Amino acid sequence: MGENTHRVLVLTEASLEFGPGAEVAAWVGEACFPWLDAPVMRLGSEDTPNPASPVLEAAWLPDISRIRTKVEALLAW
Repeated sequence: MGENTHRVLVLTEASLEFGPGAEVAAWVGEACFPWLDAPVMRLGSEDTPNPASPVLEAAWLPDISRIRTKVEALLAW
């Protein structure tokens, strides 16, 4: 295995508000705090209702550029 970064990014299709990612992030933050080198970060879908159109849904979900930006910010911490 490679180097451990001791960082956590919770990625979910759900929105960040009141979603399952919030509970996972809270648990990891509480249970693993001594071993983390940065705060737990979350990335989810936009805080809007889930669109029915496939085109709008593709824009609603986290895309690779948003994921890359969040991972870079987490690694730079």
